[in-house]
Amino acid sequence: MAYNRGDLIELFFKLPDGEQGKPHPAIIISNEEVYLQDQGHICVMITSSSVIDTFSFKLEDSMFNKPLSKTSQARCHLVTFVMEEDIIKNGHSNYTMKSKSVDKMVVHINNISLTEQ
Repeated sequence: MAYNRGDLIELFFKLPDGEQGKPHPAIIISNEEVYLQDQGHICVMITSSSVIDTFSFKLEDSMFNKPLSKTSQARCHLVTFVMEEDIIKNGHSNYTMKSKSVDKMVVHINNISLTEQ
């Protein structure tokens, strides 16, 4: 397994706005057991958009092993499963979100996107 929970990766996201889609950074939120079962990862998309709404989870430099290059947010409703071979190799591979921050984000994703309101 080349990637771990909290690692930033890049993958192709087809977005719900009807655009063709493009590569976006994402954070792996699944654990090693998911990888061992199906050789893939559950990820949440990151954007640098300044639009803040219910599905935003603001990412702060203190949440990572080193400062991010720009202001970003996780899009809590854009969660996907990705096979390791579909991860785009790039410069995001040196960033890792701290475990407690991943836990906090996953709780937020669950509360906003997966729990009946």
